[in-house]
Amino acid sequence: MLKILRKKGVAKKIIWFIAIVIIISFGFFGTASLLSNQRNTGYAGKIFGKKISFDQFEKVYGHVAIQALIKYGDNFNKIREHLDLESQTWDRLIMLHEAKKRGITIKDEEVVKAIEDYDFFKRNGEFDPSLYDNILRYVLRVKTRDFEESIRDTLKFKKLFDKETSSIFPSEEAIFQFYKKKNEKVQISYILVTSQDFTNQLSINENAAKEYYSQNKTKFQIPSTINVEFVKMPLQELVPEPNAELSSEETANNNEISNKNNEIAKTNNIIREQANVIYYESVDNPDTFAKIAKDNNLEIQRSGFFSEEKPNLNLGWPYEFLSMVFNLEKGAINEPLETTNAIYITKVIEKKASYTPAFEDARQAVAQELIKIKSKEIAKQKAEEHLTAIKEELDKTKLKDFTKAAKNLGLEIRQTPVFNRGQYLPSVGISMNFQETAFLLDNENKISEVVEIDNGYCILHQDSYIPIDKTKFEKEKEELSETLISNIRNQAFNDFLVRLRLAAKLDNNLQRLRELAAQQEQQAR
Repeated sequence: MLKILRKKGVAKKIIWFIAIVIIISFGFFGTASLLSNQRNTGYAGKIFGKKISFDQFEKVYGHVAIQALIKYGDNFNKIREHLDLESQTWDRLIMLHEAKKRGITIKDEEVVKAIEDYDFFKRNGEFDPSLYDNILRYVLRVKTRDFEESIRDTLKFKKLFDKETSSIFPSEEAIFQFYKKKNEKVQISYILVTSQDFTNQLSINENAAKEYYSQNKTKFQIPSTINVEFVKMPLQELVPEPNAELSSEETANNNEISNKNNEIAKTNNIIREQANVIYYESVDNPDTFAKIAKDNNLEIQRSGFFSEEKPNLNLGWPYEFLSMVFNLEKGAINEPLETTNAIYITKVIEKKASYTPAFEDARQAVAQELIKIKSKEIAKQKAEEHLTAIKEELDKTKLKDFTKAAKNLGLEIRQTPVFNRGQYLPSVGISMNFQETAFLLDNENKISEVVEIDNGYCILHQDSYIPIDKTKFEKEKEELSETLISNIRNQAFNDFLVRLRLAAKLDNNLQRLRELAAQQEQQAR
């Protein structure tokens, strides 16, 4: 199978790509332990009325992870918790079903060509079979066949994409409007009424708070939290070594620094070895974690309860590590984590399931939410009163001077810089409402109605409008057309995928099994 890519070569150490080392089936979306008892009798879910086994799902999940690694490279570990690989796996299974239905196949030669085109499998501009084998074995840690089948499936999706979108082309008018939206500019004067201006004036009635709470309990749900025991093993920092040309005296000093750094490195390696010993001894018997730490003259510390949404950042741990610790079972001990200045070994000692607090416990949060709502209502009312007053003031003169009218009413005028769509604006931020309204204003309608933004309400006045350069548009039209075609086709395929998902009628058994496991865990407490 694809023998051309499997020539034997001497295994070589890969340095430049090592940052994304990961076992593809890392925890099988974090719930493998909960589902292990169901593997022989259960199933992951159903699509198009057919059951998907755990093995099928896990295999395709691995393919999704491979493609994510290829796409994001050494950023994969930083963002993987945001990728929702499980949903992507279901989408991949649905598209595989559709590709099979349409008879889409990929020849071995196409897979070979696709793999040979990846830059990270090349050395000196040429595909290197030895490098390919080493990356799969030591970096991706995936079998060659699994990797090649993931590429084959991805090529099937490309063909499916082409079949669905190859006939789609934008009109000349669509290209012009696309360019116009990206390049036209405007400058706005505006009056801002913030909801914050009224929060101190408000108090909340107890009965109103109770009524709001009873109708919106989910807003005040407390997420799952954990409490962690850990030991911290400080590491010594290396002394920076100068890089410039050195005098004899400086060379002697530099040699002294190098010797000192060698000693520091040796000390740090001893600490790393000690951390590994403590970890392996504790994993064998988690109940002895505190005793083992004490025997090694280490202080046991506690994190206090924290949630995945609001981790305890004071610990100084990377977010991905905090997230990983959060998903450990109660009593589980994590392998040593090394930061820039210390090594940590952690044990999950308590887990609290998500719950909705009683009104008495949520009273303050309910009051804050109601004040936020009511203060924004007042801000809207005030802005509408200002708009009415400004229009009346403008009707008094023929000049229709917005700034003068506002000043006559004692209102503060703010002005944006010249901006185009998507640009951050001081005091406003990135508000679609504000920006779209700004570009709808013209010489006939220079003043807007009241416009909502995140922190209040605005009244806008168009000060100036800068149209596009049509000569520049003609020069850039061809390149722009390619961008627009890509955008339109991607959107068309997304719409197609939405229809496919609906047709598949996904029955996700994994979610039910998680909920069941959570209920069983809660009952066990």
